[in-house]
Amino acid sequence: MLLQPIARIFIFLGALTTRTQVNAVNPRAGARALLLGKTIWVYGGFSTSSTSTLNTAATLDVSVPWSVANPAWTERADDLSVAPFSQLGTMFPTVNQTGFYLSDQSGGFNKTYGMAKFDAVNYKWTTLPVATFSTIPPSGHAGWDNSGNAWVWMGFLSSLVTNDTQIESLDVFKFSQSTQSWTLIPNQLPNVLFRRLHRIVWLSYVETAWHLKRDVKSANFFFFLTPRSSGLLIPIGGASSFSPNIFAPMSDVITYNTITGKWLAVTATGAIPAARQSHSATLAPDGYSIILYAGQDEVGNVLGDVAVLDTRTFVWSNPNISGMAPRPRVKHTAVLVGDALIIMGGGLDPNLTISSNIISETIVLNTTTWSWLTTYTPPNIWSSVTTSGNSSPVAATSIATATVIPTSSDGLGVGVTAGIAVTAVIAVVAILILLLFLRRRKRRLMKKEGEEAGDVFGGGRGPAKWKPDEEGPKNLKLDDLAPEVEVEAAVTIDEGAKKQVIVEEDITNARNYGYREQMDLLDILSQRT
Repeated sequence: MLLQPIARIFIFLGALTTRTQVNAVNPRAGARALLLGKTIWVYGGFSTSSTSTLNTAATLDVSVPWSVANPAWTERADDLSVAPFSQLGTMFPTVNQTGFYLSDQSGGFNKTYGMAKFDAVNYKWTTLPVATFSTIPPSGHAGWDNSGNAWVWMGFLSSLVTNDTQIESLDVFKFSQSTQSWTLIPNQLPNVLFRRLHRIVWLSYVETAWHLKRDVKSANFFFFLTPRSSGLLIPIGGASSFSPNIFAPMSDVITYNTITGKWLAVTATGAIPAARQSHSATLAPDGYSIILYAGQDEVGNVLGDVAVLDTRTFVWSNPNISGMAPRPRVKHTAVLVGDALIIMGGGLDPNLTISSNIISETIVLNTTTWSWLTTYTPPNIWSSVTTSGNSSPVAATSIATATVIPTSSDGLGVGVTAGIAVTAVIAVVAILILLLFLRRRKRRLMKKEGEEAGDVFGGGRGPAKWKPDEEGPKNLKLDDLAPEVEVEAAVTIDEGAKKQVIVEEDITNARNYGYREQMDLLDILSQRT
């Protein structure tokens, strides 16, 4: 008889260290969220008061339709003996989409720091070794790519809770999943506001770069179109930690290049939204626009507006949104699934020590039609990329005037001004010079060979006699190129009567194009400027 009560006790204790599920969702604010496969995970935050931090999660299946008024959230309490407490912490997915990392300098108001990894397949937490709280980043929003890297810049420090000496740094923290560790990247950024309660967005669109060179052996001229990922992190909004709080203006945009390690300060234009904190900023489906939603302004008002920043031109705009507008909120979560921006929880008032101000409401914004939805429908095509951005490469060019802010290792002086538009003009001039050279060379060859050619370079001497080659692809889709692959578009001139264009995915793997394809390629490359 005595064994039965003991067995019940062990069963109860076992439940606390494994997983439990409740098919309901609690009010939650100050949490973090991300998409793993076809499930949204929301972790941490608080439900009853900002002084009471959670170490539980909520999940939402986004592979099936559901009513926005009654989404099928599931409350989860997994491995509670190890699960870290977190409020406005740092959360990012594993590179294989089977779990996520969680880092927090203070554990909310629990005055604990640490880092852990969650296995979403077996529902188990693993604590990672942390020497001191200074070896992990401030508790702040993270940006990540699909190669296992994550970045954090500024946020809540342990001293905000423990009342220790406040030490703030503009250094960037980079996490590598291959080494399971953080690296501190020192930077000296003059005249940049220390901030918290901001958002960081990693851009995934593809930029294109032009290169011109001459091959010494063949005397042929080549110009190259090289796609590459932008690799930019853009912090949006936020306010300083000290009283009185100073809010970052939305016209002052800074970007961090994760490839070169350089910062860029840009003055944005357009319909500048109000400065704010505790908002959401999410990458749009196009891969270069940032969707700003809600938050708290400088005088304490809770906002419910939507604004869009085009990072190609750094111009803000206000989309015309249809449907019933939801209640304004702060400290909510937002995750993009297809073109649906799914927003959960948050607070209705900046004073979140009152439980009635914390909500569990879920709302959905269609970012294609710009309408508030009453029914969520899953996308027809699912992305296989794990980035906080967008999986589709999008060719983009920037025409905004910017100022380079060098790192401490950069030899350039502070405040060197670079006109990005000027660079684009130089590229256009170089291409025009090349086209002029090709036209003159073509006319000399035609005169020598006595051939009658078409009006390609403006000669106006009848229809073209050149016919396309029988072999080789007929369509060139530069937008389909992967950002990791450098593709050369090379224009060559043979000594014989036939002119060819060679498009190379590899220098040693060439495919010949006929004369008409040469002209089509030139048109395509000209349009890419």
